[in-house]
Amino acid sequence: MNKLRNFTTRGVQCGEAFTAPNCRFILSINLLETANNCTQKLIEGLNVEFLNVFDSTEGNEYRMFEQILANLKHSGEMFHKTKTDFLAQLITSSIFPTLQRDLAVFNSVQYNISEEKFSDYEINDPFAHRFIENASKCIA
Repeated sequence: MNKLRNFTTRGVQCGEAFTAPNCRFILSINLLETANNCTQKLIEGLNVEFLNVFDSTEGNEYRMFEQILANLKHSGEMFHKTKTDFLAQLITSSIFPTLQRDLAVFNSVQYNISEEKFSDYEINDPFAHRFIENASKCIA
């Protein structure tokens, strides 16, 4: 099990906003995209090889081959749909709540400040710095 745990999180760097299950979820999304790309390459390669091996595009062999290609295309479409659903779920469950929490800070800010603080905030805005740090943790 330890090898599997190391394998599933290898190469995925997550910020503090993401827990280990979220990292595995992101890795699953990446694997679905990879599977979809491999399926597309397989379809293209099989099509070229079939035309090299068989003389015509008629007969039972070609109809069976077309059915295999249709099944592969359907699998690729299912990979893409699942990936899209997973991305939507990740955004609504992890990214939006974190972003809403970070943006809520701006609602409680006192905007009546002196000229001195205003000129200081133009250069060193603590709210923007905190927001940028939290957003980069969420994205990283």
